[in-house]
Amino acid sequence: SNNAYALSTGKQSPDFTLIDAEGKAVRLSELMGSPLLLFFSDETEASQKKLSEIVEIYDYYLGSELKIFSLVIGKNPEEAFKYQQDLSFSYSLFGDPKGEIAKLYGLKQFPGLVILDEQHITRYAGDYATNEKLKGVLFKWMKEKVILVTARKFEYEPNIIKVNKGDRVVLKLLPEDVTHGIFIDGYGLYVKEYLDREGNIVDPQKAEIHIKPGEVGLLKFVANKTGKFTLRCASTCGAFHPYMIGHLIVRGNWRY
Repeated sequence: SNNAYALSTGKQSPDFTLIDAEGKAVRLSELMGSPLLLFFSDETEASQKKLSEIVEIYDYYLGSELKIFSLVIGKNPEEAFKYQQDLSFSYSLFGDPKGEIAKLYGLKQFPGLVILDEQHITRYAGDYATNEKLKGVLFKWMKEKVILVTARKFEYEPNIIKVNKGDRVVLKLLPEDVTHGIFIDGYGLYVKEYLDREGNIVDPQKAEIHIKPGEVGLLKFVANKTGKFTLRCASTCGAFHPYMIGHLIVRGNWRY
């Protein structure tokens, strides 16, 4: 239950500094303009389980504006780094030695989450239920809508994507079998950059690119035209390639 938390939603987040094992400082106020997800854990089994699950959230939002920080209660930066290695955790772990950062948000139980919007207003402070629920909360509070689109012969999943006019959209194309692409009719947009196998953004500066399995295509745009638009595969992927379509529905402001 959320009763254990002093929920401070709707309030500006206080500023703080995180220090990593190499002594590099990350100051919250320097990240203004980016939404933030703060994940707090301790050394309990429940926290370790959620730490392994949150890797999927890091991967899902890679290449988007969201910044994610995982903090371990009761550990200094060096101890957090050692813990990260012990767990074979693939992203940086930061320390919250005295639990002071967690206290700023009234978190008393771990694992716990805090979501800050682009202006660093606290939008959520509470427990970590499931990744699907977390994506739903992030979808609500991020101005940038991140949608993972799986591509396989000869379909997209999901094949209907709904956003509102004015949303900044990031479609992440994940081919499962052969090379695929996306072209959006009416917007005239192709996938133009991708994440390689190491998670680095590659921008080939070409008109369109074809995404191979193991890579993740990135198609970023502002949904500034309303209506129903067809998504087509921009990479010849087999006999039924012309039938591989999906739809983008951009709803008008009356939906707000």
